Amino acid sequence: MGWLALTIHRYSTYTLLGIPFVFLVGLLLVLGQKANPLIRSKVLFIGVALPWTALAVIHGVFPALGIEWRPDPQGWGSLFLAWACSGGYWSSRIILPFLPLIVVMASRWIWRPIWLAYNYRKRWSNYHGPEREKAEEVISLATEALGVPSPEVVIVPNTAPVAFVTGWRRPLVVFSCGLVRNLSPHELLHVAAHEVAHIRQGDDLLTRLMGFLRDMAFYSPLVFPVFQAWKMERDMAADDLAVTVTGDYLGYAATLLKVWRLGQPKNFHLPLPAGTNFLWPARGIVARAERLLGEALARDGDGRWWRLLPLTILLTGMALVSLAC
Repeated sequence: MGWLALTIHRYSTYTLLGIPFVFLVGLLLVLGQKANPLIRSKVLFIGVALPWTALAVIHGVFPALGIEWRPDPQGWGSLFLAWACSGGYWSSRIILPFLPLIVVMASRWIWRPIWLAYNYRKRWSNYHGPEREKAEEVISLATEALGVPSPEVVIVPNTAPVAFVTGWRRPLVVFSCGLVRNLSPHELLHVAAHEVAHIRQGDDLLTRLMGFLRDMAFYSPLVFPVFQAWKMERDMAADDLAVTVTGDYLGYAATLLKVWRLGQPKNFHLPLPAGTNFLWPARGIVARAERLLGEALARDGDGRWWRLLPLTILLTGMALVSLAC
């Protein structure tokens, strides 16, 4: 148990140091609309993955390569890092008895999407109404435009406007009858393009990994807003890909608002995956629509130097946390 306690102590310390650092950087990027959504999402992802990465590199890779890393900060830096190390120690003492429960709860991000895809295929894959033909037609157009293999399509007999994708190796796009019936073919193409964009970005797998890392950060208060901001950035990145299919920014933004409005009085009695559905709370929907209609898209930086930012943040964060414990 000694090595486990020491590992949790180090991991807790790196969590206390690394996640606030990357959260601050990511927050400044998001608020300032700097870089594009994909790069911003990578920075936020690094924030949650940093403690694990630092632990593996500093106490795994470095010793295996014979590299000794024993920094000795001075002055205020030493006091701050000593405080972080002490905080990590007491956090590990509190967390250790609950570690099995935390692992079980975090593992739901692995098994729940598998169960979800299986359940939808088993219950509704045999539905072959006119809604399925319409859905498969727009999905085919979107996959051809974005260069993605055609996924399986399932229509669920629900009046709420539901659209999401689940599954990584065998993606499954789920539309509800209510969605297909209430949207025009062009509007439905907007939704289909968004879901196919999630497939192209690999968001189902990334959401599973991000959710697992979030819960394994021992429910740090900063992790949850990072997770929510990350999901929003992935959705904005999917929006950017989706509008390349139709080229209709105004129509896409209008579809976002229409689907959200149609969903308000409905009761969703369906299990939905986290981070891969078309619907968002009002604030998120409005922010996405405003970005598409306004000048934010033009302000998003896509210069080459922005692409180096995630790696820079990772190395800087690792150097910071390596100073403690």
